[in-house]
Amino acid sequence: MSIVTILGAGELGGCIGRLLQKKTDTVVQHWDADPSRNPEQKPLTETVPQSDAIFLCIPSGAYRAALSACSDAGLRKETPIVSFAKGIDLQSKATLDQTLAETLGNDRLFALISGPMLAEEIDEGLPAAAVCATKDKKLFDFIESLFLNSGLRFEYSNDVRGVALAGVLKNVYAILLGALDGASLGSNTRGALITAALGEMASCIDRLGGKRETAYTLAGIGDLIATGSSTYSRNYSVGRELATTGVCTGTSEGTSSVRAVRALVGIDVDAPLLEVCEQILECKIAPKSALLSLI
Repeated sequence: MSIVTILGAGELGGCIGRLLQKKTDTVVQHWDADPSRNPEQKPLTETVPQSDAIFLCIPSGAYRAALSACSDAGLRKETPIVSFAKGIDLQSKATLDQTLAETLGNDRLFALISGPMLAEEIDEGLPAAAVCATKDKKLFDFIESLFLNSGLRFEYSNDVRGVALAGVLKNVYAILLGALDGASLGSNTRGALITAALGEMASCIDRLGGKRETAYTLAGIGDLIATGSSTYSRNYSVGRELATTGVCTGTSEGTSSVRAVRALVGIDVDAPLLEVCEQILECKIAPKSALLSLI
């Protein structure tokens, strides 16, 4: 019997919890910083010490506070942290692999889950697959066993750095793909933009310490195609709305992090898509003309 505590009662946290609750050998405990989202939740001091794994299904900006709360609640040294978010710390420009290592220490086991996992589709019973990135293969085996026969399949990667970066970058590129559809630029242009985004993602990952080939996995191109094509994706929807109406009323991980991502990549890497996305979101250039200039 395994006990999993899921931090975050949003769409993804709820979806992952429902998958695990179907299994008779897993106990799922939910917790959210907003108790109104999960009124029956127990305090972390009760759930964290007994957990065999902590799943983080929360925005990247809440990571440090959540990890600190878990540590204060009695997090055991051997309890692994499993991250489902894709983002960057806006102040420090640290990606999630760095945030986890800095907050928990280098001896703490953790894994990053990244890939095309739209919660709405998983809840409909549709299959999904993602990358599980960790330095410890035994942790991958444990996570894989938790989801066995659940409809969610995992592939192993030891490129934790590359998977973290791919998750950040695809958020930004998904905004551009939404803008492309909002501007009605067609499938040919979409194919060209995806190709350009994939090349830029690979270069950025390689420059920042990951493996270039990670861009060509589920964590890279797989996630980009899914979140850059679906109205379930907030990044895609924001880009589409901006190109359609000329205003942006929504927020997403991509809109919040594009400036930090640009700073992280720096001037040594040619990243015109990141630059154009930032200019579009700041209304410095019209989405349609910006995308046409790229293609």
